[in-house]
Amino acid sequence: MVWEALQPINPSSFIQGGKYNKAQIGSHLISWDGAPDWESFDIGIVAVKEDRTSVYNPGCSHGSHDIRKQFYSLYAHFKCPRILDVGDIEAGQNVMDTYSILSELSAEFVRHGKVLLILGGSHDLTIGQYKGHADAGHRAHLIQVDEHIDMRDSEDVDSTSFLRHMLKNNKGFVEDFTHFGHQQFYNDPAFVQHLDSLDADHMRMGDFRANLNDAEAFFRNAHVLSFDVSAMMSAYAPGNILTSPNGLSGTEACQIFRYAGFSPYMNSVGIYEYNPHLDQNHLTAKQISQMLWYFLEGYSIRRDETPALNDARFVQYQVVMPSLARELVFWKSRVTGRWWMEFAGDNEKSVFVACQDKDYALALENELSDRWMRAFRRSDLG
Repeated sequence: MVWEALQPINPSSFIQGGKYNKAQIGSHLISWDGAPDWESFDIGIVAVKEDRTSVYNPGCSHGSHDIRKQFYSLYAHFKCPRILDVGDIEAGQNVMDTYSILSELSAEFVRHGKVLLILGGSHDLTIGQYKGHADAGHRAHLIQVDEHIDMRDSEDVDSTSFLRHMLKNNKGFVEDFTHFGHQQFYNDPAFVQHLDSLDADHMRMGDFRANLNDAEAFFRNAHVLSFDVSAMMSAYAPGNILTSPNGLSGTEACQIFRYAGFSPYMNSVGIYEYNPHLDQNHLTAKQISQMLWYFLEGYSIRRDETPALNDARFVQYQVVMPSLARELVFWKSRVTGRWWMEFAGDNEKSVFVACQDKDYALALENELSDRWMRAFRRSDLG
């Protein structure tokens, strides 16, 4: 069983004196004896000590201790979720063994409706993270934040090629995918074209930073987040060999994680490629711990909003588009001001896709937004 493969850790070892203040996150850790009580906690944390397939960043399997030490010492100014640290997944006999253990653990969390935070490890561990959803029979929307689109053409699976192996038209198993933060000068244009061919939403780093508020809608529909530390500016995250002068700021990364925590469907978050051997004054570990803090804050105020007829919390807007010979339906929450697009799915059951007010505004001008078109095609509705 997967639980037998986990190496337990002692949370008290991360703080001087071995005892947390009652307001610190570490005081909210739930103890366990190797068999979890699923009703006793909300969020699980696991570290995966695997970096054999990290092409440029060996040593990234050693960062979990520093992250835990920084994270558990932070103070919660919100109702802190109950946290179970299940320990470490050691590197298997081969990398596929490590993927398998992680995917089995991920599947267990999906089946029980719990959130799993993963501290990597090389970025290709996303395979195990996501495969757990597939193994649990769950069609999941994956968001990847990375300065690179990891689609190098190779038969070998590693941190630079794993995405090619995961995506649908390469006989992979990911169908709903969004990529944020790639830097054009680091990526082959063919990789972007490949994403377009899949109707995958994507934003390069400049557009992503300029429209960060728009990202909330993408996170609202997502289930899995895979974050590569290389997406950040080197000034904020020196603990990665690929970080560059340009990228996300620390504040922007925290905002992303707050969106992820607030999303009602997000139940798996992986942070990859942190290398403590390259870090300076634990700066990157502190940055990651603060990103996790914002995830918890977002989680503490989660709300599941789903539009419905005769629900006074929502307003329905119908737009007739002569050029399309059909009616577009949008919904707005009176409570949060958030927007959705409605499509007729299988058996006429409505499918709601999160969007922004700008999608509605374009429809009023008899124009279809890129987000509407991609969602329409990707959902097999067109």
